[in-house]
Amino acid sequence: MSLDPGIVARLHAERPAVTEDLLLCARDVAGRNPYGWLAEVLPPAGRVLDLGCGTAPLAEEVGLHRYVGVDRAAAELAEARRRRPGVDVRLGEAGDPPPVGTVASVAVSMALMLIGLEPVLAVGARLLPPGAVVAATVPTRDTDLVAGTTYGSLLGLLGQAGRGYPDPLDADGLARRAAAGGFRLVEDQLGSFTRHIRDGQDAAFVVDSCYAEPPPPARDAALRLVRGAGRLDYPIRRLVFARPG
Repeated sequence: MSLDPGIVARLHAERPAVTEDLLLCARDVAGRNPYGWLAEVLPPAGRVLDLGCGTAPLAEEVGLHRYVGVDRAAAELAEARRRRPGVDVRLGEAGDPPPVGTVASVAVSMALMLIGLEPVLAVGARLLPPGAVVAATVPTRDTDLVAGTTYGSLLGLLGQAGRGYPDPLDADGLARRAAAGGFRLVEDQLGSFTRHIRDGQDAAFVVDSCYAEPPPPARDAALRLVRGAGRLDYPIRRLVFARPG
């Protein structure tokens, strides 16, 4: 069973920047946020095409001068322009983006599981030169990884335990799917990013970001859990696909 796409769309329409505001302050043991972690595997030069860009937090990591983002949510793009004046973001579908000119790499930050691997690789095959990469960060709700953690307990309280994403990006078969799209899987790495909970309002924001619409008793229990824990550790994968050449 996967997430309700209607809930996903409503959350991003009503609360643009929800993903950025959730994760920009999350850090791994090296002090990196998920956007900096993704930027590390992108080339240091050339334009970066960010598919499903949201409010374009990745632009801060790669430089606005070489960044172009595409997203289907007008509210997210409006907020991107407000936060980052001059950023190049365009309305369109990630799997069929508007013309963007020459790009050196394709990035997908926390959206590949919603867009799907094949459409993204098709864009990369069309736009990227040989040797270039498609890189993505992907949240995971793998039951083995979140069992016994505050995050796993939170998903359970919200009725989200076992509820995955439209494209689960299972490790089994990922290399085969990449090869079918003209790419080679060169990295599937797991990181953990800690977000500290500052107060009750922050706890409510974190709970409401989980793509769930729970009844009040379940939401109240989730709020108590998160506030009491004082932190959430988000397991995030980094996937890198290289175009042979």
